[in-house]
Amino acid sequence: MENRRSFLTKATLGVAAAGATKATAAADQLVVGFIGTGIRAKAALIPQFKFNPAFRIAALCDVYKTNLEEAAGRLGGEVDTYGDYRRILDRKDIDVVVIATPDHWHCPMVIEACQAGKDIYLEKPVSNDIDMCLKAIAADRKSTRLNSSHANI
Repeated sequence: MENRRSFLTKATLGVAAAGATKATAAADQLVVGFIGTGIRAKAALIPQFKFNPAFRIAALCDVYKTNLEEAAGRLGGEVDTYGDYRRILDRKDIDVVVIATPDHWHCPMVIEACQAGKDIYLEKPVSNDIDMCLKAIAADRKSTRLNSSHANI
C-alpha cells in the first residue's frame, strides 16, 4: 500500500540512485500543482516537495488569497497562482496534484483530478462521506494515469 512516506522515499531514492551530486534535469522532474495552501501545506507538504529535486512546484491554488500569497512568497514567486483549482487541472504540464484542502473537498477534487489524468497526493481522511469515497474509488479505477498499481484507498 502506497503512503506518503513510501511515495516521497521512492521519489528521493530514485533521485539518489541517479546520482545525488548531480542536479535533476528539468525533464526528469515531476511537475506539481498544490490545491490548498493552508497550515498543513505550508508547514509540511510544500517544504517536502520544494526541497526534493524530483519535483518542481509550478502552481498553487487557494480561495483564501492571504494563504496563497504567503505560500507563493515562500517559493520565491516562481510559481503560478490561481483562485480556482480547475485551472491547475486544465494545465497539461502538471503531472501531480497535491490536495491539501478541507476534508469535504477531497473527493470532488480527486474525482476531477482523475478525470484530468493527474496523479494525486492526498492525505487522510479521504472524505467524511462514504458515498463520495465510493465515487472517488470508481474514478480512480477508470483513470488511465496508473495501470494496475493503483493505491489502496
